Amino acid sequence: MLELSNISHEYPGGRRVLQNVSLAPRPGRITAVLGPNGSGKSTLLRIAAGLLTPAEGTAMLDDRPVDRADPRQRARRLTYLAQRGSVAFGYTVRAVVAFGTLTQRPDAAARTDAALEQVGLLDRAAEPFATLSGGQQQRAMLARALAQLGNQLSAQSDDQPNDQPEPSILIADEPTAALDPKHVAQTARLLRSLADRRHAVLIAVHDLRFAAHTAHDALLLDQRGHAAASGPISDVLTPDRLEVVFQIPFGPPASDPVAPVPDLSA
Repeated sequence: MLELSNISHEYPGGRRVLQNVSLAPRPGRITAVLGPNGSGKSTLLRIAAGLLTPAEGTAMLDDRPVDRADPRQRARRLTYLAQRGSVAFGYTVRAVVAFGTLTQRPDAAARTDAALEQVGLLDRAAEPFATLSGGQQQRAMLARALAQLGNQLSAQSDDQPNDQPEPSILIADEPTAALDPKHVAQTARLLRSLADRRHAVLIAVHDLRFAAHTAHDALLLDQRGHAAASGPISDVLTPDRLEVVFQIPFGPPASDPVAPVPDLSA
């Protein structure tokens, strides 16, 4: 569905943030983009969402350049959750989430309420978005993305696990930013549920343990924006690779059987 090939990008002034990076998130799998600050994670996700045109390479959605796709058609296939969402006017929480259903049919209200329930904000739906905490605002933005995908997980039955005719793509930049542990776990479950329903999920995260326990695949970027490793998450998150990329020692997984952890005693 979505394929990024040999992506390079630079900002005005010649600051280069990505160099020859390729990525193809697949339906039914969560792909995590990892790397230090400034390695190009957010830029790569914005290119994948069609919000930026790469300086070099191609970003294709269904064999068409994603940044040139018809906006309404693209909105039906792909949704983007920014790292820091903002709302300029005094909209209610329900109104903000409902923006995700503008390309949908008459079930928009049901999708909006289902998405709010999934992130635990249905009881705050009538309140102004600006009165929510940072973490609650992030959850509301996630609800908007879920509503856009039409992801009514609460209505899913075991004998009809895939009632959406074609998979869509969720692109989320730091979806757990500002969330407490309960809602980090809730977000992980929602992302996994999306993958179980054949959606492709592409996330950028800093939390290596969250990535290790949530994602199926990973792309690890180094400080210069090169792909240091890609593939199954267990193959990418090794102490040796992480030490080279983050330039700090990483100890063994310790009590966590999956993710290496920084060695803070070094």
